[in-house]
Amino acid sequence: MLILKPNYAVHRVDLHNELMRLALGSDGPGHPCKLTLGSAVVDCDPETAIVTLADGKILHADLLVGADGVKVQFVAQKDLKPTN
Repeated sequence: MLILKPNYAVHRVDLHNELMRLALGSDGPGHPCKLTLGSAVVDCDPETAIVTLADGKILHADLLVGADGVKVQFVAQKDLKPTN
């Protein structure tokens, strides 16, 4: 028996905008996220969620998201295997 599941299509920019709104907004539970753009990461520890930027700044977080494209640098640096 073939079971068809709903398929949703969303434009990438719309998805980015909605994710940013949800992450940075103050209307949900917890504290809003802090978004850091245009900062080169020179080191990161996925186990402790600590990131070191090229300017020497060290960031601590609950969650790290590497979103610099298909070839995410910190995945290659740490020899991590992406999961599906």
